[in-house]
Parts: sequence; structure tokens; C-alpha cells
Amino acid sequence: MDQHRNRATVLSILSMGLGQIYNKQFTKGILFLIFEAFSIYYLINNLGRALWALPH
Repeated sequence: MDQHRNRATVLSILSMGLGQIYNKQFTKGILFLIFEAFSIYYLINNLGRALWALPH
């Protein structure tokens, strides 16, 4: 049982939602993956603007 939890934990560390998918919670896992993908997309598109606003 502990090995199963450890794998789910490692998968969740790699990417949100992979641990849930491993535990057969497909809907929750896919929603987390979509949220993480959107967050990374938003970060990449707005990173230049955010860094520009920092004082030099």
C-alpha cells in the first residue's frame, strides 16, 4: 500500500493530476492537468510584462 501512495505522490510532483489519474480518478486528474497547462501558458505569455515591471 505504501508503494502505491509513493508512486502517486511522485507522479503528482512531476505534474498536477498524474497522481489522480494513477489512482483512477480520471476526471479530477484531467481537470488538474488542464489547469496546469493553462497556468503555464498564462505564465509564459505574461512573464515579460511581469519582469519589466520590476525595478532595476
